[in-house]
Amino acid sequence: MEFHPLDKNSVISCGKGHVSFWTFEGCVLYKKLGIFDSREKAKYITCLAFSGTGDVLSGDSNGNILIWARGTNVVARIIRGVHDGPIFSIFALKDGEIISGGGKDGRLLKWDSELTKAELETVIPEQYGPIRVITEGRGSQLLVGTTKNGILAGSFQLPFQQIVQGHTDELWGLAKHSEQQQFITGGHDKMIILWDALSHTPIWSLEFDEQIQSTTFSPDGQVIVVGTLLGHWFAISAETREILSHHNDGSEPIQVVRFSPDGKMLAIGSRDNIIYIYQVTESYRKYNRIGRCSGHSSFITHLDWSEDSTFLQSNSGDYELLYWNASVCRQIPQSSQLRDTEWDSLTSTLTAVTIGVWPENADGTDVNACDRSHDKKLLATGDDFGKVKLYTYPVTQPKTLCHAFNGHSSHVSNVVFLQDDTRLISIGGRDSSVMQWVIC
Repeated sequence: MEFHPLDKNSVISCGKGHVSFWTFEGCVLYKKLGIFDSREKAKYITCLAFSGTGDVLSGDSNGNILIWARGTNVVARIIRGVHDGPIFSIFALKDGEIISGGGKDGRLLKWDSELTKAELETVIPEQYGPIRVITEGRGSQLLVGTTKNGILAGSFQLPFQQIVQGHTDELWGLAKHSEQQQFITGGHDKMIILWDALSHTPIWSLEFDEQIQSTTFSPDGQVIVVGTLLGHWFAISAETREILSHHNDGSEPIQVVRFSPDGKMLAIGSRDNIIYIYQVTESYRKYNRIGRCSGHSSFITHLDWSEDSTFLQSNSGDYELLYWNASVCRQIPQSSQLRDTEWDSLTSTLTAVTIGVWPENADGTDVNACDRSHDKKLLATGDDFGKVKLYTYPVTQPKTLCHAFNGHSSHVSNVVFLQDDTRLISIGGRDSSVMQWVIC
């Protein structure tokens, strides 16, 4: 839907097989449907724009541009086969020239103000995704949004460069660097992206053959471990992106991966209800499985190591909290034995110190993730209602007060404090978004 820039009482809308011309008169809204030649009617009208004289320009799913004379609902002229496939964006520049962008062919065309001929052409590289929207930047610069959640800047004279990169599918993997203001995200779009929190820009990205479910950094930040939906996990160099090691633990998703604080062990929590323990050697390049922690009756959701790298605590999908001696892979049935244990992290949502994060009548799945600040003063959570919440740690009393923040349009799948506790990172599920919050 677009407001007419010259006729203040007119609104134009389009969609499946129609263009509608709306007029406000007093408090009444009148509608006229656009009249097509039946032979030229496309299945979808995909975009709208306005020429300098007020004519309406529409692009359709057949790659045609239709020109509707100002003040009428009849097609005045058709430019056929402008693009191979749908035209997703038409934009009128300030000087009156017209830009059109095709999704399938990736072409940008620059037309004169009368749309009599295409004067210039350029092609957006395929790896950035099909064109979705075009707008004007500074000077002769154009900004192009793509279906891969990227924004490109460039012109017909200069090549387009990616200035914003994003994920295109559900996000679950999130981990912080232990020393720098960096973090890694991984999603079902098979991508992991290393981000710089200060500049809000990606440092690098890497595509896998499988959907990503979990990520973590080694204690020195030099190695990243990535778990997939098919039971595989990879250790890669954070600097070169080289795959250092590749393992397979079952065929179920790897829900969580976590290094011990001393870096000598790696815990892999799987959807097959088992925690796999690996010995780590050769600067995080070699991994030998030393055992399996078997005792949960549902899939693993969260893991935390003790500060001395001896014990694990774990949550599962049926709301269990179990404790383990990691080196021998044995469950510790008497939780009172670990009452005074100091935990290196706190991501498990079901513990004695996170009771207050659960709302009344919660079903056990409403809170997806939590993270404790490194100074042990704050606890952040992400929930199914799109909220990020901040509590004073520990949260041992039911109905504890908190600060709640909106931003995500879908469930919040994970949260993490950066290494200096000045920022909190949250990732969304279906909104595929990464948000950065300043702690003040």
